[in-house]
Amino acid sequence: MFEKPTIAGFNWAGNGRLGRMTTNDWIFGTEASVIITATRDQLTSNLSLNKLLTDLRKELSPDLASQAIEMAQLQIAARKKFSSPEGMFFTRKGLEQSTSEAVAHYKAGLIEEGLTVADACCGIGGDSMALAASHRTVAIELDWNMARIANHNLADRKCENVLVVQADFNRFDFTPFGFVHVDPDRRPGKSRTTQAEYSDPPWKIIAERLGNQFAAVKLAPATILDEFSTQVHRQWIGSGRECREQLAWFNSPVWAAGGKTATVVDGSGSDHESITGNSDDQPGICETPSPGEFLFEPHSAVFAAGLDGTLAVRQSLERLSNDSPYLIGSQPIQSRLFQGFEIQHVDSLDRKRMSSAFRDLDVGNIEWKQRGLEPSTFNSVSKMRGPGSNGSTVVLFRIDRSLNFAICRRI
Repeated sequence: MFEKPTIAGFNWAGNGRLGRMTTNDWIFGTEASVIITATRDQLTSNLSLNKLLTDLRKELSPDLASQAIEMAQLQIAARKKFSSPEGMFFTRKGLEQSTSEAVAHYKAGLIEEGLTVADACCGIGGDSMALAASHRTVAIELDWNMARIANHNLADRKCENVLVVQADFNRFDFTPFGFVHVDPDRRPGKSRTTQAEYSDPPWKIIAERLGNQFAAVKLAPATILDEFSTQVHRQWIGSGRECREQLAWFNSPVWAAGGKTATVVDGSGSDHESITGNSDDQPGICETPSPGEFLFEPHSAVFAAGLDGTLAVRQSLERLSNDSPYLIGSQPIQSRLFQGFEIQHVDSLDRKRMSSAFRDLDVGNIEWKQRGLEPSTFNSVSKMRGPGSNGSTVVLFRIDRSLNFAICRRI
């Protein structure tokens, strides 16, 4: 592992430090591994944090005890993004900004086999792990400690044909690579930014260096590129119920510059569904939804891409109202791009009418939905409970000036 990948035309000299990185820092040692594992097990069993810290300080300095607890906490939190992260290392910021295993696996599958890959600003190595499974990969990170963590994580996952390089994005030679992935720091200061020009490296530098190559830049879902959006194809990727990230693709062999795509992947990243289009499609408006019809809520990635209108038109759906993002259809449809519900009852928003409908439909546990409504309206009724045993979804919506509710069943 960590032998230099053979990349024609790539001059390793001057491109950063390379090879296996070693350190005598305590956190990377055998003693730390044993203590972190025991600490993680105790945290999982709900042992008091204060008690755990007190016990650790009998054996370790206060600083090392805090390091062990924090790493154990991060490994537990990382289970939401990675399978078996117990042997991996993280920083809090690195975990927050890392790509989940499913999304990284999906992205790596978009890159043609045989291409050599550079993963710039690799962080803890989330994307590098997936890319290295099928491509000769160089993971590039300026921060020395983060590079050591990426190196450790790649070794823990037994990734081969990959090399970690500590190097500056601004000075690294990307020309020999067939594909470049960049994950710029979206928290170069104390707070997160959705302004691409304030990331590190900033958007203009990235575009200047990679504008002529096949490349993808990871951005926050809400990032606005303004005049730069015509240079790239923008893709919003979701998994679970969340939009996880936005990708800006340079010179994609599949998607044209200036276009938009929304993609939803499954829990493993092996299956997905996408829609590509623009924001100009305008579906019809449903005048009055009725029991027996079906209500559809587009995935957050579809909303982020502004493709809910396109999705409605292509699936022959109507908008619930001018003021609502929900869609209405006469038939059930299965798609990763939206969640479907069968409408069981519709009425104007009145607490007595709602309570009566809850009794008639034996409504018990309630999932509330209110996209497009002001929070005060939602908060005034969302604490209501049904007396029955059926799990239901209650959707609040507005038609003209009238507030309404629909009791639905998930399909």
